[in-house]
Amino acid sequence: MLTSFNLLPKHILLLLSNHVVQICDDMSDQRNKAVTTDISNQLASTCRFGWVTLQAHGCMESYLKDRFRRHPGINSSFIRFLTRHMADQTAMGLKDVVSALTTRVKKVEEQSGGKVTQEMYNRLDAKLETIINANDLKRKK
Repeated sequence: MLTSFNLLPKHILLLLSNHVVQICDDMSDQRNKAVTTDISNQLASTCRFGWVTLQAHGCMESYLKDRFRRHPGINSSFIRFLTRHMADQTAMGLKDVVSALTTRVKKVEEQSGGKVTQEMYNRLDAKLETIINANDLKRKK
């Protein structure tokens, strides 16, 4: 799917690595809850580590339930990534289009610049002559 957007393979790998980091961060948030556990009491620490492990499994289950791609954390980073990279690609394409149009306009100006102004001058001159002649006829009456 990502290659259909004409993304570079290194950008696709960057997106995927960002997703892995997102998943690890979410798991770390759950796992960090066991950091403050007092390990001198084995029963309490075993219960605490078991509970934290179950919460981490619940976090992973949310990724599986949403099929990774539809998970809110993955989906938001995916949208940000596509927006940024598609805008970059569009900007690169626009630069080429603008430079091509500039070249075409300059070529047209060079080829027909004198003709266009001369033709416009002749039309304006003919209109002025018509107006002057019409005014002369009114004065004579």
